[in-house]
Amino acid sequence: TLKLFDKRNEAVKLFGAFLMGTLLSFFYILFFDSFTIAEPIYLLGAVYIGLFEMGITFYFWMMGLQLSENKAKTSTLAYLAPFISFVFIAVILGENIYLSSLIGLVFIVGGIVVQNVWKVKLHQSTKV
Repeated sequence: TLKLFDKRNEAVKLFGAFLMGTLLSFFYILFFDSFTIAEPIYLLGAVYIGLFEMGITFYFWMMGLQLSENKAKTSTLAYLAPFISFVFIAVILGENIYLSSLIGLVFIVGGIVVQNVWKVKLHQSTKV
């Protein structure tokens, strides 16, 4: 596997990926687009999203996968985040949940169910 060739720490690789994404985005905007800031305070939102919704959470997710005994089961938990978000959005924020969002949630949960049923059937067929 790739782990044999790339012996760097996982956190270093994750940081490198985010750094490259930032640099590529910067150069794309510099050469092909424009960047204006309507209000300087909006940069705080971008920093918040970058740090807390992307960087730190990805790091915790990576650490959770490394500590997990069953990485496939652990990674399936990520697909339950939209369901938990719906509960928070409806109960805490009091926002409306639209039918299209519920249909998307059904597809996500349905995919998890199909994946697990398929895995069980595959396991049973190799047992015989």
